Amino acid sequence: KIKAEIHLKSIAENAKAFKALTGKKLCAVVKADAYGHGAEEVVFALQGIADCFAVALLSEAKAIKTPACGKDVLILCPPIELSEAIEAVQNKFVCTVTGMTTARLLAKASELCQTPARVHLKVNTGMNRYGMGVSELGKVCKFLKNTPLVRVEGLFSHLREPFEISSEKQRERFLQ
Repeated sequence: KIKAEIHLKSIAENAKAFKALTGKKLCAVVKADAYGHGAEEVVFALQGIADCFAVALLSEAKAIKTPACGKDVLILCPPIELSEAIEAVQNKFVCTVTGMTTARLLAKASELCQTPARVHLKVNTGMNRYGMGVSELGKVCKFLKNTPLVRVEGLFSHLREPFEISSEKQRERFLQ
């Protein structure tokens, strides 16, 4: 049998050290049950350290809503159905827009709820998971500029490896 011991104090200390080293805000990614560490427990351990949290799915966002204590929760995977988009908007989660389909879906959800949808745009710079290319990004931005109930609050991508040449190319694409 393999046994893993989770030290929440070490997770918190590492997060503090990372913030001190970078001088930046910290979004703690706690998807997949905090990678098997226990999402709720890790979120509690990172209170006062993490500035926000990110998960993959709506169900994960709902599971950490209480321990997140009002901090933003970004859902990395885009909603697929209107009911999912509505629930995310009603719960004030930050949603991911990966293209025009998602932009329209969240615009409809915010209109039906009469509640702003807060979103981050996911740009595909070469990882090829989720996200839009530069040409679609322009169309999405133009559409969202004329959609008052959808508020763009961020832009992100996903790098393959932090030290590979391909990642440097991805970083350059993202900055463009």
